[in-house]
Amino acid sequence: MHVMTMNELFAAVGCNNASQCLSRAIPSRHGDSSYRIAFGASTSIAIASFASSAPAAIPSIVTRLHGHPARISSVHWNSHYVRNGVEQDIILSGDAAGNLRLHLNLNNDGQWISHEIATCTSSISAVNSISTPTQTYLFAATSVGEVLVYTLDDKSPPSTAHLCLLPLGQRHIVETLATTTLNGSDEGVLVALGGVDLQVHL
Repeated sequence: MHVMTMNELFAAVGCNNASQCLSRAIPSRHGDSSYRIAFGASTSIAIASFASSAPAAIPSIVTRLHGHPARISSVHWNSHYVRNGVEQDIILSGDAAGNLRLHLNLNNDGQWISHEIATCTSSISAVNSISTPTQTYLFAATSVGEVLVYTLDDKSPPSTAHLCLLPLGQRHIVETLATTTLNGSDEGVLVALGGVDLQVHL
């Protein structure tokens, strides 16, 4: 068995203790070797930047995104949203009071705009988004076993529209979402849902 060593360089101080509160690392759009992560920090989203080059430096918080009235429970970063032919960053977040918010970095300049997509009667348990060549889909699972699906257009300013509701029921509360595009399709999306029922729903 091959053993690897790992050096811990940074702990996301103040990161909320929910399993979906930390995004994957996203490469910087400024041509350097840095990466960014987003995480829920109480009722705001913190964005930290860190370099992958040696010697490694401690990441720094470069942006805080506000607007949630309750503790953030889920954060997802999509770096493939295309507007005017240019890939841009969006962050989808949900909180314990059922608020779903979208944060857009329209000019890739570090300046974010945020707006509320929906307010549910139950908390948001997981969020995800995926962009296809023709559409961007936003997913939000709630603590009553429902999955809300929205679309995001590429207009200026971008707007969202409710697409459908996937009612799984309270015995199938979703705690994690994963998405991928179907091979050979410009619009087909496969969604995997996992949660308290110990099952994976496709």
